[in-house]
Amino acid sequence: MKVLKLPKSNLDLFAAVVQQFGEVHAPVERNGAIVFGRLRRWSEARLDYQRTLLPLKKYFLPPRDPLLRYRPAEGYQACREDLERRLVLFGVHPCDVNALNILDQVFGAP
Repeated sequence: MKVLKLPKSNLDLFAAVVQQFGEVHAPVERNGAIVFGRLRRWSEARLDYQRTLLPLKKYFLPPRDPLLRYRPAEGYQACREDLERRLVLFGVHPCDVNALNILDQVFGAP
């Protein structure tokens, strides 16, 4: 993994570029709590947060993950909507990145 540091003065330029790669999610305040959610405006990003309400792994191991959908005319079909979804996670703490690396080792090991 490569770590890059970006000066705050270049954040607007970075924002214009990163949105081309996918839907941007960052720590935002919702109902008085800090959660990772879709970033509508860059001014919403709360990069000074201590902890989020839910861990970052919700993106990788959602509490509910439908495998099949049933349509009477077509029968059962595999859910594939989220497979093509591209996300950019912005403002992630290093400890959360480390936790995701551990999850990779646990679930990716043969």
